[in-house]
Amino acid sequence: MSQQPPVEFSIVNKSNDESVIYIIQDASKNELVFTFTYGGSSPITLKGGTLVDEGSITSAGPTSLYFTITTILTSEEFAALKVTPPKGWQAHRFTSWALTPIEDIVVNSGDNFSFTLSNISAGGQAGPGSFNVDYYNIPGVADFGIQLNLFLEELPTTHNKLRDVLALSFVDGNEVFINVNDQDQIPSNTLILRLDNTSAKPIVPTGTTPTKTPVFYLSFVTAKQAPGYGALATIDRTKDIRVGIYKDYGTQWTIQDRTQFDPPHWAIYPKSPEILGTGAKAIAEFRIENIVTDFEPSSTNLYLQSSNIPNYDDGCQALVIEKQVPKLAIKVLEAQQNNVESGTEVELTWKTFNANRCTLSPVNDGNIDVPIQENGGYKVYPARTTTYTLTAYDDQLATKTAKTVTVDVLDVKIINFQATPATGAHYGDPVTLTWDTLSAVTCTVEPPINGTQKVPNNSTATIIHPTDTVHYTLTANGQGGPVSSELDVFPIPNGWKKKEIAGPWDTWGRPVILSFSNRLWFLAGGTEDVNSWVFNTRDGFNWHVVTNNAAFSPRGQSAGCVFDNKMWLMGGESRIDAGSSRVVDEIWYSTDGAIWTQAAATGHWSARSGLGCIAFSGKLWVMGGVDASGTRLKDVWSSTDGVTWEQETEAAIWPARSEFGLTVFNQKLCIVAGMTADGVLADAWQSRDGIYWSGLGGLINWQARSGANVHAIGSNLYVIGGKDQYGNTISDNNILGSDGNWNMGLGPGWRNSDNEGSATFYGAIWFTGGTINGASNNKTVWAFGPP
Repeated sequence: MSQQPPVEFSIVNKSNDESVIYIIQDASKNELVFTFTYGGSSPITLKGGTLVDEGSITSAGPTSLYFTITTILTSEEFAALKVTPPKGWQAHRFTSWALTPIEDIVVNSGDNFSFTLSNISAGGQAGPGSFNVDYYNIPGVADFGIQLNLFLEELPTTHNKLRDVLALSFVDGNEVFINVNDQDQIPSNTLILRLDNTSAKPIVPTGTTPTKTPVFYLSFVTAKQAPGYGALATIDRTKDIRVGIYKDYGTQWTIQDRTQFDPPHWAIYPKSPEILGTGAKAIAEFRIENIVTDFEPSSTNLYLQSSNIPNYDDGCQALVIEKQVPKLAIKVLEAQQNNVESGTEVELTWKTFNANRCTLSPVNDGNIDVPIQENGGYKVYPARTTTYTLTAYDDQLATKTAKTVTVDVLDVKIINFQATPATGAHYGDPVTLTWDTLSAVTCTVEPPINGTQKVPNNSTATIIHPTDTVHYTLTANGQGGPVSSELDVFPIPNGWKKKEIAGPWDTWGRPVILSFSNRLWFLAGGTEDVNSWVFNTRDGFNWHVVTNNAAFSPRGQSAGCVFDNKMWLMGGESRIDAGSSRVVDEIWYSTDGAIWTQAAATGHWSARSGLGCIAFSGKLWVMGGVDASGTRLKDVWSSTDGVTWEQETEAAIWPARSEFGLTVFNQKLCIVAGMTADGVLADAWQSRDGIYWSGLGGLINWQARSGANVHAIGSNLYVIGGKDQYGNTISDNNILGSDGNWNMGLGPGWRNSDNEGSATFYGAIWFTGGTINGASNNKTVWAFGPP
């Protein structure tokens, strides 16, 4: 409870009742009123007499008031000041101004006397000052001195007040406990000052350039000695106070200690151009610590003066501080770190008053005894966001009090989860798994690695030897979790691998197989289809339906490729009804395999089936095939968008053909084998531009064929399977190496497999579709991984 002191003093500017002197030479703006009020319960007599210098006053002398102003006025400005005393009083300037009754005056409770201070002009810079009052020989009142805050400010020009948008408050209360009898029996006090932009926009609009450096000045009321009513502490103890940033909410501040000044104060400079913004940036909090006082219980003020804030006049705001006799309390409980990773060491510090013991929970899932003061930092290791409770006890009075602090733990995240190599390694070869998590408590992986499901939170070298495609799921548990990340490890066969139960389709024609968006796709499987199905797979062997109702009609003997992040489908034989079809010149594309759009191409290549389609040198290419009349073609077309086409040549040098192999090898277009009007071919051609072609490779020693699967991997070109002159299936593997010679490799070993489609996928070649022994191949998939 605050105690009303028996005498009170105030100093205000007559123009606005604020404790301010303006930086101006026009003295009419700086008429101050100094008021002395008696608040005692009984009348007293103020003794009159002769004015004397403060250094000469004695207890036998008159009632005397002495004032000085520091440091906002120069000695010359202070000397020019004039004092007009009230009736019955006299004034004279010695070193300080002396004010004394002329004769004895009887005063009652509530009586006051006002002195007018005029002829004040001020230069200098804005900042806090003090109006220092010493008083002597007031009956029933101990001789005392107090420093009233008096601020130097620029004259108002905008008439906008910062206090209208800037709210001040104390976090965790405004109490300061008194060090009773100056015995150092309690710890120093700490206050947390909060600044809050209450408007919906930044205090300073974006783009505003201040003409002077914006600054806030923090100061307190001081007094020479006890009892110190209305003051926080002595000047010396005020100089020991420390001010710093408490929490960072997105704005930057610099604090300059000016405790060597009179009065001691702190200059706080905002580094953000907007001072305080919106959202989190609307708040700034400052820690004011090492507050020690032995003054009597009463209210006092913290002052925050603002200067040079664009669009606002200089001004000052005050917050009340209550000095109180110590009671059982926890004045401070803080976490020195926050927003930390799981398991991080965090120091908790606290200060208690009048406690004989303390407990803290939860620690090790329980409640433990801790010191009543923890200046060195008590260490905790929160796994998840945790609210710690400190309880302070006064066992003698059987009382207790508690305070909490929350340490926020960052949400668990999986930063990366990868395999090296994720694809391309052969079955059984070593693959390195690495992962990094943030703020994880535990991690598990499924399927288990080396028989263990629980794994470290981070790994730089976990070695596995996959013998098949593996889909791993890493799960990290922690705050905000669990979270998971998935990873496919996709080894390729050592040579040939066959899976007989794989495909869900029921098609007869040669499908288009494409590698797109980390999946293998199957479409346009033949005119026998009633619906247009599209399938895909993540691993080459386990296929799934994407759609059974693609926009293009069922068709076979089409061609396709991947270009411009789309799948493209060209030409072929389109189903009309059971047993009938027509050759088309349609162009379709899709980004997801489910939704297909027909390109509005006109003036392009003619309708054809058994054609070739490929992406090369930033263009789509279509060449060869057979038209509706059975005529083989040898023209070459290109397009940059699938709509506008250019004929590169009407008649390439190679024989007109259909059902040929087409790939890119050694940065050139490569066309291999195929069917002509006279039979099957055994040849290979290459071109950089689709116009000029030359022979590819040395002497061809493999069998003539149509429908060959032709693909390039690394420095090798592979020609696999197909049909001979008589329609018999071929099961071989011919390899053109970097030396330009053809060699025989291990073949797939299939029998009576016809019209299978193929594509390269993750460093291997995959084959499926068509027919086996004259029936639809709706199950078998082959894969070939080059050794």
